Amino acid sequence: MSSKLVNINLHGQLGKAVGRKEWKLSVKSVAEACRAIDALSQRRWTKHLLTAEAAKVKYKILVNGEAPMTEKEPDPKDPNTILNSELMIPIHNLDSIDIVPVVEGAGDNMGMLLIVVGVLLIISGGAAAAYIAPGTT
Repeated sequence: MSSKLVNINLHGQLGKAVGRKEWKLSVKSVAEACRAIDALSQRRWTKHLLTAEAAKVKYKILVNGEAPMTEKEPDPKDPNTILNSELMIPIHNLDSIDIVPVVEGAGDNMGMLLIVVGVLLIISGGAAAAYIAPGTT
């Protein structure tokens, strides 16, 4: 884990649902931030994401004020589009993460992620941790 604190801002209903809109956490990636907030919010993060998914809410994730780079548009049906994105890998000089609700159909789609992607980040992180954990103690 990094010793530098990263500013994480949950905009709109997401911040209200987890009980805090602003977080300062020692994380290296968006995925790690999502897992940490889920754990610290007693799983309210995941519960809200599932509710938001049913309501077809979308979110844009900004890393240091910019949309993360991806090889392909993130697609919840193809986990590789998420695993190969900047959302999963450690980011050098990570200062801020903003998760912003977006009106469906507004703006470009490259930075826009279905809320399912947030759930996949948590699941992917858990799967990665489970895969790595047996070989390490």
